[in-house]
Amino acid sequence: MKRYQKLVAALSLSALLCGSSYAAAADVPAGTESATPAATQTIAPDALTYSYESKTYGYRIMCPQKPVGVIPASALYDDREGEILIFDNEEYNIKYAWAVFVNAFSDTSVPNLNTINPEDAVNLLERIQHSNGYE
Repeated sequence: MKRYQKLVAALSLSALLCGSSYAAAADVPAGTESATPAATQTIAPDALTYSYESKTYGYRIMCPQKPVGVIPASALYDDREGEILIFDNEEYNIKYAWAVFVNAFSDTSVPNLNTINPEDAVNLLERIQHSNGYE
């Protein structure tokens, strides 16, 4: 069960980070060059130096630095369970944070990857690739 929770947390985090980078890129007018905001930058694996372990949910995730605060996801999202790891804020404005959702996907949309048969794995991979513009 812990592997499944880790998988769901990782998928939720990647979906959140990928979706926000496309949204931020659409807001920049064509022909203007500016510094890339922290929310859209890709973090190199060697830059993830701090290991955060959730006492509530039992997952461990590598972070770029120690979070300055951790709040429950239900504080920002009514129907979500998990944690928001805050890395930078200005008073009550969150500038840089990661959202880690627990049980973000139903069992029907994301099967148990530990027990999936090869045919279903190929089908799942094809659905993922065709849904996000991957080749």
